[in-house]
Amino acid sequence: MKRGAGWLDAELFEGDWRFKLGDVSMNATYVAAQDYPDCGPIASAALEKKGCRYAAMGIHAAEGGKLRMLRVIYVFDSEAEATAAAESVEETDIDLPTGSLVADDVIGKWVAKDSAKAVVVGFVTAQKGVPEDTVDDYLHYGTADIAGALIFMDL
Repeated sequence: MKRGAGWLDAELFEGDWRFKLGDVSMNATYVAAQDYPDCGPIASAALEKKGCRYAAMGIHAAEGGKLRMLRVIYVFDSEAEATAAAESVEETDIDLPTGSLVADDVIGKWVAKDSAKAVVVGFVTAQKGVPEDTVDDYLHYGTADIAGALIFMDL
């Protein structure tokens, strides 16, 4: 869904995710991505009341399919709205898309970070056998990678 300059879309998530920073190297396989012309289908009314205009999400898998990483970007009208939303967002404010979590997960973590006029929410779930520090790394670097990219975009 192309909307012109200043519009973020799911294309940002398409393709496999390859990340390298110093000694850290991570890879995840593309699963799905989707645009949301408004926040309703992927957020609670509480997040919409905080000023969410539209959203995009991407899902990637790693660790032989035993780990799933979901990243959702919620776009707001101002940096102040995004910052306030990131500081007050709760897990129940996010309506997770079908298939965004790995089946039979034993570890599940999430984080919200503000970046420019957006909030990036990352969820990582993993099955038995995936170390918790691996989940933490995917959560931290996967969310920070998208948040960092948004700094350079005119939302």
